[in-house]
Amino acid sequence: GIKSPKEDGMSGDEVAGFFKNKKYLEIAKYNAGDLRATKELYEKWINYLNL
Repeated sequence: GIKSPKEDGMSGDEVAGFFKNKKYLEIAKYNAGDLRATKELYEKWINYLNL
């Protein structure tokens, strides 16, 4: 399946706290994982979408 970026210990509702604590690299890693998961999902669904 598609690996969720949440498996690495952060979810979207925690980003503000990480930002407040200046944990920018952790936010960037979470974001990159989210983008990867979105891309993988899109690639799986592209054949079923009427775009």
